[in-house]
Amino acid sequence: MDDSKPEEFSSSSSSEDSEMEEENFTAVLEEIADLEKALRDNPYAYDTHAALVRARAKVGNIGKLRASFQKMSDTFPLIQELWQLWVDTEVKQADDLEDLQHIANIFATATRDYLSVPLWLDYCRFMCEMASQLEAEDPNTRIRAVFEDALMAGGLHVQQGSLLWDFYREFETEAYETLKSELQDATPGSDDQIRLSKEVDAEKNRILSIYRRQLGVPLTGLDECVADYEEFTQAPLPAPLQPTLEKAKDALEALQSYESALLAAEAPRLQEYKDYIAYEVEKGAPARVQCIYERALAENALQSDLWYQYGSWLDTKLKDSKTCLAVYHRACRNCPWVVSLWQARLLAMERHCKFALIDGVFELAKQAGFSSAADYLQLWKTFCDIKRRQIDKTSQESVEAFRSTVDSAVDYMTQWFGNDGDPTCLLLRYCSRVEAEELDNFAKCREIWQSKILTQGRGKLAALWLEYSTLVRAHSDAAACRKTLFQAVQCVSDDCSAVCQALLDFESERGTLAQWDAAQARCAAQLGRQEGRKVKAEEKAAQAESEQQEKRRAARSEKRQQKKTERQKPQQRMKPDTPIKLPQKRKADLHFDDSGSARGPQILPPRKKALAPGSTSDDGFQVPLLPSSYEVGDKTSPTSPVASVAEPSDGGSPTLTTRSKLVSMSQEERMDESPAAGNGEEGEESRPKFNYNPENKNQTIFVSNLPCAVTEDSLRDSLQKAFGKFGEVSDIRVVKARGKNCYAYVEFTDELPVQEALKLDRERMFGRPMYVSRCLDKDDSSRSAFKYSTSLDKKTLYVSRLPTNVTEVELTMLFSQCGPVKAVRLATSRSGAPRTFCYVEMESESDASKCIMKLDQCEYKGRSLGVALSNPPQRKPLGGSGGSSDDSFFQPRSSSGRQTDRFSSSHGMPPSYSRGVPRTQVMLPRSMRGAGSQQSAAVKEGKGGQNSSSSEGSEKPKSNSDFRAMLLK
Repeated sequence: MDDSKPEEFSSSSSSEDSEMEEENFTAVLEEIADLEKALRDNPYAYDTHAALVRARAKVGNIGKLRASFQKMSDTFPLIQELWQLWVDTEVKQADDLEDLQHIANIFATATRDYLSVPLWLDYCRFMCEMASQLEAEDPNTRIRAVFEDALMAGGLHVQQGSLLWDFYREFETEAYETLKSELQDATPGSDDQIRLSKEVDAEKNRILSIYRRQLGVPLTGLDECVADYEEFTQAPLPAPLQPTLEKAKDALEALQSYESALLAAEAPRLQEYKDYIAYEVEKGAPARVQCIYERALAENALQSDLWYQYGSWLDTKLKDSKTCLAVYHRACRNCPWVVSLWQARLLAMERHCKFALIDGVFELAKQAGFSSAADYLQLWKTFCDIKRRQIDKTSQESVEAFRSTVDSAVDYMTQWFGNDGDPTCLLLRYCSRVEAEELDNFAKCREIWQSKILTQGRGKLAALWLEYSTLVRAHSDAAACRKTLFQAVQCVSDDCSAVCQALLDFESERGTLAQWDAAQARCAAQLGRQEGRKVKAEEKAAQAESEQQEKRRAARSEKRQQKKTERQKPQQRMKPDTPIKLPQKRKADLHFDDSGSARGPQILPPRKKALAPGSTSDDGFQVPLLPSSYEVGDKTSPTSPVASVAEPSDGGSPTLTTRSKLVSMSQEERMDESPAAGNGEEGEESRPKFNYNPENKNQTIFVSNLPCAVTEDSLRDSLQKAFGKFGEVSDIRVVKARGKNCYAYVEFTDELPVQEALKLDRERMFGRPMYVSRCLDKDDSSRSAFKYSTSLDKKTLYVSRLPTNVTEVELTMLFSQCGPVKAVRLATSRSGAPRTFCYVEMESESDASKCIMKLDQCEYKGRSLGVALSNPPQRKPLGGSGGSSDDSFFQPRSSSGRQTDRFSSSHGMPPSYSRGVPRTQVMLPRSMRGAGSQQSAAVKEGKGGQNSSSSEGSEKPKSNSDFRAMLLK
């Protein structure tokens, strides 16, 4: 019996374990199916890929797992954890030489993604164990090659580099001991003894060389390395190595502050790494600069500016094509959405003469999924520049390649972005300049301008005509230039005065007097027509504004009439949530007889008995029913501040009593007792519930200024399309506050897409600019400040008196006459309506000064522009003198319940004034109010001083006769 019990228990527990394993296996298979479906919908979801390979690793199907890993590796660079998971799974399933070679290839690929010393150690360990099977002839040579690659990648890592050096020495020491034992067993004087003796000496020299190299590198553990050296040689450290060791220790001491800062900070430690990089760049050791860049990028792989800085340093300092192109390749894999990295990669390939690879990389760049049409336009411009530099005037093929590239660029931008892809015809204007200036083909230049650029409504822009006329004047005769300028005067509508001035300047320099007179007459006539159109437009706008004001006036009148009508209607039935108020006790009304003497309180007729709810009075008035949220018959303490109705047991009329229950009830309890909670019509299901987790605020953005008229489903779809391209969106919460404000919270699955999503700030959605910011608490000290300068900015211009129909493109072309324009910010209202001012940011202060000198007070689209340096007025602090603050409406109150003088004095009222007339205030005659107001005014102006207060205190009280005499004046 005792022996059978453990067997029964063992069999039952094993069956339970098998059932549990089967259930877990089924759950994993279901998870894999769901993840595969999610990847079919979105093949660029990194987290979904990672979850799929982890789930497949549990199942153990090596074929499908290898395919999943390979697909993810082709799309994204993998982190150390995923590479080690892949390698461990492959090692467990390895059966033959082909599998071992595949594992070695995985290690070689893994060590190229990021710098990882633990991964290099696993690679070296794998090669030490399996090299004899992979390389039958000379395995040690292949192992040493892997160790040398590991030292080149991570041997300068201050904290972990010594691990690689120690492992390398251990391998060589083991080989040295093996050779020594073979030498002892060899026959003296034989060829094997001579060969082994040479190999032992060579191995010893190799180990000493590794020691000497390690002692010259500033790494942690230098003292242990010295001790190992002395133990190996059985002698103290040689004198020639002492200066090398001291130099390494001095360098380590200088680096210790940066290493300590890294250890004290939390990942990703970007600023600490930037300081470290700046120090190493200043010292100028290329290998050390590479190592610290690789360490920084291993933790900040999505920092595009760090990748760009690293690639630029390699281009200018190291100038090694293999290393430089490999870094740019990794940069584009980690940050494929950054167009500047693709541009730098293409230029690096051209710089290192890799022309055969440029076209393929450019095709990959087009599939990167940039966020705007401007990014694609920059990419195409860079590719066209490369093709232009490859033009050989003696080869028509290179010329046609350039032209076909420009045509492809224009077709691509038009196909995917329409007229907004290249609104200023940047590519076509660039091609026309190349045709005229480098290829001496002005006929082709004229064809591009007349058939492509000055079409589709762009012929009204003065900036385009001025540029075209400059080309015609430089590469053609005076007649062609005159014809072009006359056409410009006839067609331009945005800035006709500039074109007219250009025509008059040309005729004054190149034409005759008759031609100048003809040009002046044409310009005057055209300007007159423009002025007439302007006057008509202003009249039409004024008429429209007048009609709009009339409509608003009628609407306000109708609203007032509606309110007046509602006030005259009988009292409606109370809402369920409205508490019943106790009737106020009326004070005794003073009653005067004909002589003016008071006769005591006026005797009122007795009140009628209250009617029961739902009953009808004698005059036909039906008493409304009580709200259903108050129970009849609930008698509570008479001291409770909230009233209820109690029904007497004798069937009489209900009486008013108070209920403390409603005061103590929470909001949720009152909602549960409401009718909506009972019948389910407008209960809990109609109110949205948001499960907000404060821990996810770093991966959540706040989107405000959304239109209230759009449905929540439409807003969610639009927000999903706008922000889903940056990463996987886990939740979108739309909130509509009382029909006036609408905002949303967009939560991602991780923090990586947040920085890119913030770039959509001020982008339009449903015709309104949406405001995108991080999700922070109101009292969070890390809330971002205003991102533009609030003081004098000598590179930024404030442009006022703009027409409301001006576009960013037109302003860019207008101000680019004085220098490169960095950015144009058009001001809009919260509803998206344009305003009449903007900010233009120039590249330099001198360009901004030129704009002020040339464009200030100039005529543009019928308006006189105002151009000045941006210098916003300083905002006065809250609560300061002369400023208004929201806190001014929340001043402490006096004991009488009135607000203190802060509110009253700010509105020009005496301190004792209270807005509104209390219901219990006795109405005084105008003569008495006048006397009182004069007296208070005198006191306010300081006329009475102390005497006023004393006389006021000694004034004799007035009797009823005195009041009557004052009333009959």
